[in-house]
Amino acid sequence: MLSSSTDGARPETDSAMYRKLLDRTVVEVSGPDATHFLQGIVTNDVSKLENEGEAQYAAFLNNKGRMVAETIIHRAAEDAYLLDLHQDVVNKVLKLLKMFKLRSKVSIEDAKGRYNVWAIMGGDEETKAGLNDIHAGAVIADPRDASLGYRVVASAKHEEATRKVLEKLGLKESSGHFYDQFRYLCGIPEGLEVDGGIPLEYNLEKLNGVNFHKGCYTGQELVARTHHKGLVRKRVVPLTIGEHTVQERGILEGVKLGGAPQGLELEIPSPVEWGKDAPEPESKRSPGKLIAFSSDASIGLAVMRLEDDAETKWLQDGIFQVNGHAAQVPKFPSWWNKVVE
Repeated sequence: MLSSSTDGARPETDSAMYRKLLDRTVVEVSGPDATHFLQGIVTNDVSKLENEGEAQYAAFLNNKGRMVAETIIHRAAEDAYLLDLHQDVVNKVLKLLKMFKLRSKVSIEDAKGRYNVWAIMGGDEETKAGLNDIHAGAVIADPRDASLGYRVVASAKHEEATRKVLEKLGLKESSGHFYDQFRYLCGIPEGLEVDGGIPLEYNLEKLNGVNFHKGCYTGQELVARTHHKGLVRKRVVPLTIGEHTVQERGILEGVKLGGAPQGLELEIPSPVEWGKDAPEPESKRSPGKLIAFSSDASIGLAVMRLEDDAETKWLQDGIFQVNGHAAQVPKFPSWWNKVVE
C-alpha cells in the first residue's frame, strides 16, 4: 500500500519493494577523456564522482537550455561511466554524445541488454548493506532524493541472482504502475516527461541535478540566469486526479501526452473552489499542464505556475480540473523547501 507522510509528499510503503525498470537502459561512456567530455555537456559536476560506485543526477540540455534528457550517472571505473537513461531518449542522447565527441578519446556504447536497472522503494541501512551482495552491480542511494530509496544497475546476465538477493532481503516485487505512482508522489519526472522543459521548472536543482559552480556546459546560460534572478515561475508537482479509475469512469481515456510542451491544459473550475485560507488567483488563465499520469489515472505530474504568495497557498489548497474531473496537489514533495546555493 502507498501513502504519503504527514510532513511532505514522501511515499511510505507497508514493506520495502523493488522493481526492474523495463523502460530504463544504459549507455556506457569510457576512455581517458570520459570525465572531461561529460563535464562539458551535463548540468552536474562529474569531477565530484571521485570513486567507483558513486553516482549523481544530471541532465543533457540543448543549446537553448531546454532539457533533452535526465540521467543518473554512475562511475563504473576510473575512466568509465554508466548513464542510466529512459529508453525513449537513448537515441537522442547517443546522437548528442557523438556530435560533441569530436577528437575526444572516448568510447560511446549503447549497452542495452547488458545491464538491468532496478529501483528499491523503502528499506533501511540493513537493506542497503544487503544490496551489496548483488553480483556485478552498482548500488547507490538514489541521488535525486532520499525518499526514492535505492538504485541498482546490475549485469543482465545475473538477473536471477539479483532477484534472489532482493527476495532474501524480504523485498516484494512491485508493478510498474506502483513505481510510477511512487515517483509521481515524489514530484519526479522521467523520460519524455521532461522533453523540452526548463530545467529548474522541472526541479533539477532541488533534486541535486545541477551544479551552479562548475565550468561551462551546453545550455548553461538559461539555467544560471533563471537561478540567479530567481525567475522560477513554475514547478513540477504531484497531482491527484478524481475519485475513480480510468476503468470505472474513463477520466483520461484516450489522452496522450507527448512531452512537456504538449501537456494537457488544466482548468480552474467555475465557481472557483478554494480551501478556506487560499487566495483566489488574479486571473483565470490555465494554472498548468498535466504531463504524466498513472495507468489508473489516480495520480500524475503537472507543471504548475506559482503565484507570488510565499506560502503558495493558492497552489496547495486550490481545486483544479482535468478533463472535467477534480484535481489537486496532495502535498508538496519533501524537497520543496530545499534551498540551493
